[in-house]
Amino acid sequence: MRRREFITLLGGATVSSHKVWAQQADSRVADLVRAGKIRVALFLPLYAKDPVTGGLRGNLDGIFLIEIIHALAARLGVETQLVGYPTPPEAMSAIKAGVCDVGFFGIDPVRAAEVDFSPPLVQEDYTYLLPAGSSINSIADSDRPGIRIAVVRNHASTAALSRVLKHAELVFAETPDTTLELLRTRQADAMASARPLLLLYSDQMGGSRVLEDRYGALILAMAVRKDQPGLLAYISEFVEEAKGSGLVKRAVEHAGVRGVEVAPLREVTRCVFDGALDQSGALSLRQPRSLAAADAPSDQSDRPVIRYVSHRERSLAQAQAASQAAPPHREICPSHCRPAEPRLPQGQAQPHLRGLQRRWVSLS
Repeated sequence: MRRREFITLLGGATVSSHKVWAQQADSRVADLVRAGKIRVALFLPLYAKDPVTGGLRGNLDGIFLIEIIHALAARLGVETQLVGYPTPPEAMSAIKAGVCDVGFFGIDPVRAAEVDFSPPLVQEDYTYLLPAGSSINSIADSDRPGIRIAVVRNHASTAALSRVLKHAELVFAETPDTTLELLRTRQADAMASARPLLLLYSDQMGGSRVLEDRYGALILAMAVRKDQPGLLAYISEFVEEAKGSGLVKRAVEHAGVRGVEVAPLREVTRCVFDGALDQSGALSLRQPRSLAAADAPSDQSDRPVIRYVSHRERSLAQAQAASQAAPPHREICPSHCRPAEPRLPQGQAQPHLRGLQRRWVSLS
């Protein structure tokens, strides 16, 4: 899609000159405008090399993420420079060192100590790819001695799974493709990752299936180097506009990637981590807090704290919120939340929900 089309998607008005955009840009992005480019850190499998030109192009989620970053570049009146790295930690290091300006990562408390995140762009379930003939029918089925789960080292999906499993063994590989090979060669009984990737891999493995159950979710956001509040605020505003205008939804649909949902507007999940939310909706996670500490609003914000339940019990949560005159709520981050005892209105205790609910806190 051409630059002119991106500009039209965002605001309805086309601009043919970088100079016009530069004049309209504010001080928060002055450095990018002066440089004339925005450098984007990507990691495998978000990109692939074009066999003809040798340049980088989007792959999987990278297809719609690059479309979104082109829209941001068009808004700024600058060029997009894609920089590829083999692994997420290397891409993260490039942002921290100032070699790249932005990147796309799953929101994670460890990563949030290193970079600052925009509000979420999209969300994807974490689940399993299972070979033909597998007897595993749920996440709980897999958590037993002798079961081997293939995972990508240093991936957010792996960190989330390690907090869930108690008995199964994790088998590590460095990239998604080599992790899939562990499953193909029967060195693992399942592969854990984000649903869109596993759906693609399932098409390549006859008889395989992707589990309907999930153990968490990837909450994907844009990331910038620490101590850049102006840039973070600008990008956070862009993310909210891109979601609200339908740009993110159209980019996902255009990419044809299955299993991706657009994240809700202006809601940031803090789970049990102490975090601050600025006026632009940007998230800054700090030190882990106890579950007890999550019972009260953070000292760093006077916005209401909302408790959520799991995706499958959304309807029950909505009924509870209505009965308590609570504001509407959405589930956006089950990836690193720890189980809590169900909190149901008096007289509505339902033992069969035990273990399904999660207590999350969110700023809205």
